[in-house]
Amino acid sequence: TMISPEIANTIKKKIYGSTTGFRMSGEMIKAQKSDSISLLIGNTKIFHPTVGVWDLMSILPKEFPKIDGVISLKSFTETILTVELSKNILIIENKTSAKKAIKEKSLLTTRFANGLEGAELNIFIGIPKQNNLYWFLFDSGNSGPLLLSNESAKIWKIEKESQNDNPENNPETDFIIGDKKLKIKPFIRDIIYDGVLNFDAISKYVFTIDFKNKEVWIK
Repeated sequence: TMISPEIANTIKKKIYGSTTGFRMSGEMIKAQKSDSISLLIGNTKIFHPTVGVWDLMSILPKEFPKIDGVISLKSFTETILTVELSKNILIIENKTSAKKAIKEKSLLTTRFANGLEGAELNIFIGIPKQNNLYWFLFDSGNSGPLLLSNESAKIWKIEKESQNDNPENNPETDFIIGDKKLKIKPFIRDIIYDGVLNFDAISKYVFTIDFKNKEVWIK
């Protein structure tokens, strides 16, 4: 989770140190840090021992509207979260509602990763192909197409030459997510992961994430 230097200065928080992360392209990103910050999200106040401090606009196109920060999965590590992007809804479940939320959902094969310094939280979903599991990043911030690495593209038999920088040129391809069959047009890119799910793919389903038990359920 990150805030801009402008926000940190406005709320008079000390900016210090450095933290290192990597974009999916492998590009290194260095940010600074700030401690003891509470964010009010809807009616829920979430305390963050540490957040990153970085100007996100430095890597975005100039025509993008101003973004003051990023709320990541790391913000919800003490919760059970339901994500329903098709309705623009995030629900922080209580113990009672959580049982109801997963009742009609199926459990996914997942990995939870916390980054180089333990300050991140990434979820990877295992997608089977040819008797192997390929690990796709759960990335609602990917507003572009679902991405395949060059290596994964060979397994799914997608030709890079066919796309000509346009995912619409690629055929619809099947991806098995739990008991669901996702049909979507992927795009091939030189990335550090097997694949990256995008906003469109994630919005087709409802996910409930139990961070403490490291479980993800889908409906």
